[in-house]
Amino acid sequence: MNNLANFPHKFRPSVHNEDENVRDMIFKGYTIVYLVEIDKNRISILDIFKWIDK
Repeated sequence: MNNLANFPHKFRPSVHNEDENVRDMIFKGYTIVYLVEIDKNRISILDIFKWIDK
């Protein structure tokens, strides 16, 4: 998470959304879906879920 500010496109494009700026970060069995908004200098968390719950 600490590197997201410097490398917001580090993680894979989301398999749950077709937008290239929506990304999936996998951490300890959880998927954190976030949106990169370069023009607004912002990263927004859209969803956090455990893979078995979806």
